[in-house]
Amino acid sequence: MTAIRSFASTRFTAATDAIVAWGSTDRLGRWVQVVRSLLALGTFLTLVVNPAAILLHFPTGVVPDEYCGGVLGLGAFCVSPFDTDTTRLLLAAMCVPLLIGFLPAVTGPLHWYAAFTVASNTLGVEGGDQLTVNLSALLCLASFVDGRLWGWRPRRSGADRPLSNIWVGVILFAARLQVAYVYFEAAIVKLSNPLWSDGTAMWLWVQNGGFGATPVVSAALQSLLAHPAVAVAATWGTIALELFLCLTIVFASAPRRRLRLFALVCGILFHLAIAVVMGLVTFGVVMAAALLVALHRADDPLPRRAATESAPQREPETSILNGEPR
Repeated sequence: MTAIRSFASTRFTAATDAIVAWGSTDRLGRWVQVVRSLLALGTFLTLVVNPAAILLHFPTGVVPDEYCGGVLGLGAFCVSPFDTDTTRLLLAAMCVPLLIGFLPAVTGPLHWYAAFTVASNTLGVEGGDQLTVNLSALLCLASFVDGRLWGWRPRRSGADRPLSNIWVGVILFAARLQVAYVYFEAAIVKLSNPLWSDGTAMWLWVQNGGFGATPVVSAALQSLLAHPAVAVAATWGTIALELFLCLTIVFASAPRRRLRLFALVCGILFHLAIAVVMGLVTFGVVMAAALLVALHRADDPLPRRAATESAPQREPETSILNGEPR
């Protein structure tokens, strides 16, 4: 019994120390603002570049009733008194404050509503819109405890707020699981598709006129993927990379920084290639944000960290939201 009590006491002490350490880590660093800005940029570009008739996939630019039923009816294209192009530009304007990092606790929900409208009232084809809504909603929850005027500025007293740090940690962990599930589902669905399992999917995709590879890029890729070995390697390599990203997100602990950095670079290059080959630029922007929130950790060094630490320290400023030092 003494041994059991000693073991239980040791485990309890270790768990308590872990919770205290977790609560002492401030996770609302500049990297979170990078994620916010990338998500806002993806929505902003979608709304600015595409006229309403294209965005809504209806020549009249009018949203049919079936796209405004239930919760979907809360989208701006269903409730706005303005015409659809004016509504589109107003939604784009709602993304700008978060994009530049202004008052994220307030402007985050504005961007979320714009992203929700795009995902609910338009006919998306690349999957990034719904992921933007999910990640933006989670970041909005995390931002409720972020009283900074500018999201790019460091939080001076974040380590002194254990409950806030634990709250943000739980939210970011949920975001991590969301991104891991995206890659897991993508890989599993491909494995069940005969075109992917027989290794011909990539060769067929580069010939799909519905996505925007330039004629020069398309011709070069078709010539390259005409070789069976290359086509199979590219097809199965895509599935392997998606599984690798999923497993790294879930199992790579904080000390495994190099592995997570390697996965982050591989994932961004992967989506950059998709943007070039298929023209899915905003999807690439969203997935870059998703990879960053999934693979970065609060204590990972960032560029200019040394310069920041060596710079003269300023007095903590007061949050305009709650009157506390930030």
